[in-house]
Amino acid sequence: LLLRIKVMENRGEQRRTEENRGEQRRTEENRGEQRRTEENRGEQRRTEENRGEQRRTEENRGEQRR
Repeated sequence: LLLRIKVMENRGEQRRTEENRGEQRRTEENRGEQRRTEENRGEQRRTEENRGEQRRTEENRGEQRR
């Protein structure tokens, strides 16, 4: 009987270990997602900077025409 109790305790511990591994994997996936989000923000910022540069180029062309 004592042995059976130990086996059941070990199974519960094993299940919690596996749940923790799943949680760890999801945490790592979220970190990757967060990194991609930050990279996209940088890309967005560069796109907006390029648009400003493009606008200034067009304004300069307008100045040269005059």
